[in-house]
Formats: sequence, structure tokens, C-alpha cells
Amino acid sequence: MPRTGLPELFRGFSDYDAYVDAMMLSGAIPDASHLWWAIRPSLKYPTLELRAPDCCTRLDDTIAIATLYRVLVRFLYTHPEHNTGIDVVDRAIAVENKWRAQRHGAQGTFATRSGTVTVGDLLDHILELTATDAEALACREQSEQCRAIILEGTSADAQLRIFAENERERENIALHNVTRWIRDATLLA
Repeated sequence: MPRTGLPELFRGFSDYDAYVDAMMLSGAIPDASHLWWAIRPSLKYPTLELRAPDCCTRLDDTIAIATLYRVLVRFLYTHPEHNTGIDVVDRAIAVENKWRAQRHGAQGTFATRSGTVTVGDLLDHILELTATDAEALACREQSEQCRAIILEGTSADAQLRIFAENERERENIALHNVTRWIRDATLLA
């Protein structure tokens, strides 16, 4: 799908603005809100929008991911030299890792230039790297909650487990139980 997934590797706002202008002039999009990337600049606010928390069933997971995002943004803002060497190879690896995360979830691995790393190990590294930022934002506990997602699994993991536990009875019962779990997990938040 066009204009989805990870954004292109723009070197600055002028590159981004040139892309948006070209898409608008060509009639491909009416405005930048039609860029459905996983992360994008907001049209309304001076912020970046992260789309991943939109799909979390459990409130604690949503808060943990949004908090980690906030901490990462602060880290990158206070360390502008970090990631200045990112190139097309790194972006291609990031695209691969987005697919791996979607396919294998929290128990998967990510590709790096030096080999694979587990999601848990990468999270540990990121939490260590951004610990000062989490303290400055007074949200270390919330960002550490990401470890619980790794240990307990995601909402998708729970749904698959519930379906597998119930599919021998009848498929519609299994789906009903998954739906009930989603309802309860959402309402209990």
C-alpha cells in the first residue's frame, strides 16, 4: 500500500515538504493527513504522531508504548548526533524489522548490521540508553512496563492463545471467546 509503513528517509523538513507538495500537486493526496505512515508529523500540533498505540487492546500496553515513544523522542531531541549516519540500508533493515515485529511479535528477533537481536534484548538496550530521559519525564515506571509486554505477550498473543484453546469445540465458540476477551480487556482498563 502506498504511503503506509515507515516513512521515506527524509533528511529534513524541506525534503518532507517537497514530497507532500509533489503528492498534492499530482492529486495523489489532498493533504499530508493522507500519509498513513507508522509515524508522521501532525498537521494540527507541533508533534509527531505514532500510530502503534492505536491498536493496543490493553490500556497498560498503550501507555507503555506511548511512554517509550515519548522517552525516545526526548532522547533524540537531546542527542541530535544520534542516528545521523542512518542511510538507505538502515531504513531497509527498519522496514524488515517492522515486518518481523508484525509477524513474530514480542518473542521475535530483529535484523541488525551485526546479526540478530531479540526484541527483549533490544528493549533492554533502549531502556538503558534512555533511562535519564525517562527520569527527566518522570515516567520510568511506565516505560519499564514494556518489559511486561515482552514477558506476558501482546494482545495478539493472548487472542491467538484463547482461539487455540477453544478451536476444538467449534470455531464460532473460539471466536466468541476471543471477542469476549477483547471486550473484557478493554473494559477492565
